[in-house]
Amino acid sequence: MNKKGKSAVIFGLIVALGLVAFMTATIAHTNPQGKQTHPVGIETESCQDAYAGAEEQLQDRGEVNLRLLANIEDKCGFEFDEDCSIEFGEWTQWFDRDNPSGTGDWETLNSLRNENPGEICDNPTQIECQTLDGADYTETGQAVNCDIDTGLICLNSENNGDCEDYKIRVFCEREPVLVCEEEAPQCIEVSPRDVSFGSCTDISFIEETNLPQCCGFDGPQGGISCGADQEWVVGVAAFPTCYISNS
Repeated sequence: MNKKGKSAVIFGLIVALGLVAFMTATIAHTNPQGKQTHPVGIETESCQDAYAGAEEQLQDRGEVNLRLLANIEDKCGFEFDEDCSIEFGEWTQWFDRDNPSGTGDWETLNSLRNENPGEICDNPTQIECQTLDGADYTETGQAVNCDIDTGLICLNSENNGDCEDYKIRVFCEREPVLVCEEEAPQCIEVSPRDVSFGSCTDISFIEETNLPQCCGFDGPQGGISCGADQEWVVGVAAFPTCYISNS
């Protein structure tokens, strides 16, 4: 084979290897259903992106890989829990500082910050603008300026002299917080005889141990009367069963 032929073969091999590498990388980021996974889940420096990747993996595969779990713990400061959620911020209350009289409706962020100190962050990331009855400003057909830097401005002169009355709210980011809903304890069935075995116990202990209430019992029972800061707890000290409210 001459030198020109060898060069062509080598070039062909390089192209083939490149295609194989590209296909491998593509497959690595695609699950069996053909859906793109969250490629930044492991590589990202953002807690929010890492958590989004974990939620996507959990939905697609029913589990989250160990590298991504470790990355969430590193970036967010806590472990991923499928029964919990991470809050990255919160919406403010709705603000309606102006009526559409005069020149129009002026719901500007500068005015709202001056009138409501400490309630609106300096750099909100999202804004919602609605009429007072809850319709999005885009549904009104009016010429309205609604943006994250200014707030909302509706000029009567641009809307036949009759702007709607609007309200706005913004989303303020914060350090990520893990939120887990505590499952309310179910009441425990006990007999009147069982109630006689127990003692008055500090309410603080009942709250700390998340002790359930005794079903069907409320108030003093058969001469039992605890103090203002205590309730009657059924069971022996080491194995409390439930408490009787207002006892």
